[in-house]
Amino acid sequence: MKAAAKVVSYLFHPIFLPIIVLVIFFEAQTIPNSLKKYDALCNFEWEYQRMYYFILGLLLFAAPLLSLGIMVWTRVVKNVEMVQREERRLPYLIISFYFGFAYYSLRTKFDPSLQHDAIMSFVFGILVVFLVSFIINNYVKISLHAAAWFGSAATILAYFQSQIESPIWIVFVLILIGGVVGAARVYLKVHTRNEVLLGMFVGSLIMYTCVYNNLWI
Repeated sequence: MKAAAKVVSYLFHPIFLPIIVLVIFFEAQTIPNSLKKYDALCNFEWEYQRMYYFILGLLLFAAPLLSLGIMVWTRVVKNVEMVQREERRLPYLIISFYFGFAYYSLRTKFDPSLQHDAIMSFVFGILVVFLVSFIINNYVKISLHAAAWFGSAATILAYFQSQIESPIWIVFVLILIGGVVGAARVYLKVHTRNEVLLGMFVGSLIMYTCVYNNLWI
């Protein structure tokens, strides 16, 4: 059972979620609640999707993964689990930098017509989640696995609410996976139940608020 919990913990690591959400944005067939074609992200041409995949894939996946690997290799952190609250501080700051740089790149390098509210508020929301989690981590551990999965579910729910038709079942799948991942983290004693619940609350509240209200600067 412990081996299965570890597989779940690694397989559904938060580092994969920005790309997973981006895939859902572009691949979920929706009909926008407006007359504007590009209010539905599935209508974006591949050349524009590719730009998002490149920037976010590089800065929200590849760079954090490489940095985490280096920190483990150099013993800055003991392992990717980062059981101790104190050893999470530097990874929080480094990943927050990458997320901030990703947001800055989208904000300054993309044509304003391609800065879709859902994606911009999603990336901005992730940055806020990490900064809030960094502050909380100074006092108590918070489950980033739970924050990421339930935050992703909240993101997709908020985006789908801007569409007339959408595959809402995807939201329930994300919630289910989030529940399984949270249970695995508690079973492995990496987090307590309250730390997982805190992550669920912080991630879902911030991400839903940002994406539903199109909050980005």
